[in-house]
Amino acid sequence: MRESETSAATGMTSVGAVEAAAPGAGASLWRRRIRRYCRSVPGTAGLSIILFWVAAALLAPLIAPFSPTEINLQALADPTPSPTHLLGTDHIGRDMLSRILWGARTVLTVAPIAVIGATFVGIVFGLTAGYFGGWYDLLVMRCADIVLSFPMIILYMLVIVMFGASALNIILVISVTK
Repeated sequence: MRESETSAATGMTSVGAVEAAAPGAGASLWRRRIRRYCRSVPGTAGLSIILFWVAAALLAPLIAPFSPTEINLQALADPTPSPTHLLGTDHIGRDMLSRILWGARTVLTVAPIAVIGATFVGIVFGLTAGYFGGWYDLLVMRCADIVLSFPMIILYMLVIVMFGASALNIILVISVTK
């Protein structure tokens, strides 16, 4: 039985419903939820990882040891990790740690926009398919089945090859395919 439901046998409300109905009970409800979440090891671990990457992305200009596009010709001889390049360098001598930190900034801007776009596309097609039904519903469902039957990475690569690798193209592809 949910906290806000009444008991059919006694006709009395549960304790949670009385607390929620009392003035100022909303704050205690949120405190209990936060306390319960803080006791969850997977929840706090996940939140810690997310906060770490958000902080790393926001502080990338301050904590990145090099420019993400700076080419170090001396690092070409030995691309392995070293005290200078903690994660090593790529095949043309760019520092990998700097590239990861700056790349996190791009992900933090592209991902939320793509999720909002995918939500919008899903809502529009889902509502219209549900409203009209019939052949339109079948058409929308078959198109969704076709898109979902391909591995997404192949669709992403196909769009990048055809239209180029830009943030807008990636956002559009993710919005349509998710």
